[in-house]
Amino acid sequence: MASMKADKNPNPLFYDENSCDLASHIKTSFSRKLYGIIAGHLLLGATITSIFMFTPLSRFYINENEWLLNLHIILLIFIYVAVFLKRDYYNINIFLLILQMLTQVSAVGMFVTFYDLLGVLQGIFLTTCGISFLFFYSLLFRKSCELCMALFFSVVIILTAAVLFQMIFGCTNEEFIVSVMLSIFLSVYYLYSVNLVIHSISHDKLCIAVINISIWPANVLISKINFLTLK
Repeated sequence: MASMKADKNPNPLFYDENSCDLASHIKTSFSRKLYGIIAGHLLLGATITSIFMFTPLSRFYINENEWLLNLHIILLIFIYVAVFLKRDYYNINIFLLILQMLTQVSAVGMFVTFYDLLGVLQGIFLTTCGISFLFFYSLLFRKSCELCMALFFSVVIILTAAVLFQMIFGCTNEEFIVSVMLSIFLSVYYLYSVNLVIHSISHDKLCIAVINISIWPANVLISKINFLTLK
């Protein structure tokens, strides 16, 4: 793979896939794939959570069986640990990653439904809008934004979608604030993680990149612990 440091991007705010700069081409393609996977995961989460919350039978069953939520949380923790430990072994990575994503979506859906957190569901939906915009922008124009521009576009889309959501469905002020704050937090997390990954992991290791995004908080925590231990 060509060195990322050797090539300089003429536009500091965007990566252009059609550019003769190989590094820009690779970063654009790589980031678009990551945006697509994250947007798909968020969309699945918003869909499953909506089904759980707005289908009377599923909502009743979840509220009457708290053990299901506890079971999913325990499973998610074990799978998260397995993904973290197996992040360097490719043969099992895809299976663990898919299992972790599905368990996470199901656990979040049950948690939001059990505690009736409509603002959280709206926050997931708004985050989906922000990340999806970046994916389709990259897909249509063959360009990918640098971190600062990606954050700017994402926040603009989130605020626009939040206002439209408020006008159409008339959510409460508390739900509006919670959803906007949560969506901005998730967007910052995902966009910063993607930015780190495309500069540190080879573009042909997509599965490893997605795993590193999902376990990034654990990586940061362990790095801090190691630093304090050595210090």
